[in-house]
Amino acid sequence: MVDLPFVSVIVPAKNEQQFIGDCIDSLLSQSYPPDLYEIIVVDNLSTDNTAQIVAAKGITVLTCASTSIGGVRNFGAKHSCGDILAYIDADCVAPDFWISGSVERLVVDNLSAVGGDALKRPKGSWVEQWWVLPISHSVPEEFTLNGCSMFFYKRLFKDLGGFDESINASEDRLFSKKVSAAEGKVEWSSASDVIHYGNPQTLSQFFKRQFWHASSYVKTGLGWKDKTFMFSLLYLMGLIFTALSLISGFFIFLIIGLIFVFFGPFLFSLKKVYLSKGYNKFYFFPILFLSNVYFAGRSLGLIYSFSGKNFVRKKE
Repeated sequence: MVDLPFVSVIVPAKNEQQFIGDCIDSLLSQSYPPDLYEIIVVDNLSTDNTAQIVAAKGITVLTCASTSIGGVRNFGAKHSCGDILAYIDADCVAPDFWISGSVERLVVDNLSAVGGDALKRPKGSWVEQWWVLPISHSVPEEFTLNGCSMFFYKRLFKDLGGFDESINASEDRLFSKKVSAAEGKVEWSSASDVIHYGNPQTLSQFFKRQFWHASSYVKTGLGWKDKTFMFSLLYLMGLIFTALSLISGFFIFLIIGLIFVFFGPFLFSLKKVYLSKGYNKFYFFPILFLSNVYFAGRSLGLIYSFSGKNFVRKKE
């Protein structure tokens, strides 16, 4: 019988009083032996009752003043005791087999890292219901780690230098790519799926979330290697050409602008529907609308990323 490894579950948190209690309760209810895992909550200077809620459940809270999520994640790892690092976001709830199932997949299948999807809540708004579609992993698609749920060996984490602290988003994707570049195996596991209660519920929240995600595009250095970056840039060019057509009166600028604005969201929507479970062609139209909001936020975030500053997203 293989000895079970000790697991450090790290929960970055900032102003998460709405969901942090449910997150911790789900972690305390795990089927994994309680003496073989620890829960580390890293509070990033919350101004609400996040720390008090966690402390009331008997969990020690560490305070970190990092300006980036990568810094908060690294701080938690630095104070961990586990052979395996597990990350979950404070606005997520894990099933009781989350640790045991993920560790089994990691160890038995000899993987470098394993992660899960952020599933939507049962009764979210129309924005969440249409945007967060269940993904069919039977369709070939490169899997990259999502910070809401990921497991990997601490020694690997140290060897690769941890998360990039200079960016405020996409640190999980960059780390995933570093693992793959080191010829490590990164795969999805259904056991690692969590329910994400922090998905945007309004168009305004959705737009702001995309702006924030794109606000470090330049720093990530992914550039043309990243398809989302490429389509966001094309969308931005489309907006610029459309504006130039209104200023100059040149009809050709309007045609070019509309082509660029239409191209990215159209292909993105097709792909999203194609990758979803229970394919339904009627998904396409509401997703196309949301894709335009998505790329509008991403393109403006791309402009902001040239400033080199970290954009701090406030909880709503």
